[in-house]
Amino acid sequence: MSSLRKSTECATEVITSTGSENNSDSGSSISTNTTHSNITPLSLSSESNSKSSQKNLRNIKSAGNFQSVQAKVNSRASTAKVRRSSPTVASGYREREQGGDYLIEICGRHLNIYGHGAVRFVDKPWSQSKASDVTTVNFNYANFNSFTTVLNKIKLRFPNSEHFTFKETNIQYLGQLNALAEIQGISSLLIEEEGNPITSKDWKTYAIYRLSHWGLKMINGQEVKHYK
Repeated sequence: MSSLRKSTECATEVITSTGSENNSDSGSSISTNTTHSNITPLSLSSESNSKSSQKNLRNIKSAGNFQSVQAKVNSRASTAKVRRSSPTVASGYREREQGGDYLIEICGRHLNIYGHGAVRFVDKPWSQSKASDVTTVNFNYANFNSFTTVLNKIKLRFPNSEHFTFKETNIQYLGQLNALAEIQGISSLLIEEEGNPITSKDWKTYAIYRLSHWGLKMINGQEVKHYK
């Protein structure tokens, strides 16, 4: 009888222990499931927030880069040198042209021509008011023969020009003076000794002969009548 009672108690303990273990396992399972169910949405939410943050960060960087590039463009635009053309040239009325080896300009009543390159600008549009003021044309530092092609056009562009000077223009022969007749309205002529070998000859008499009927009155600072 005692033995039967002990067996019953042992069986009861086993059942109780088993039940406890089952409850414990069940509770652990429930707890684990609960934990997983809670963790999974949190992980998704965290990942979504992370992606959103990264996207926002990229947008911020992109906006920052754009603003930086835009600032550089604006800075370069503001500091760039503006190319300006001469208003007289832009409107078709020039008063001056200059290059590396030539210069042609209206300076008061003088038209100053320096260098061979300036010749091509003689027959270009000039300021009418300025051109009308010109009475003296000065040729400098170029071969006389390069000027002969525009002598007949000077009166068209500078209608009141009547005094002509030549310095360092390599005038050598009397025959070269014939080209001055193209001007048709020259009242005074000055050929300087510097750079003009013709001055060593009796050139003045010949010049008077060729140009007096076109109105020549002064030659190298003296009146023509003194040579007659």
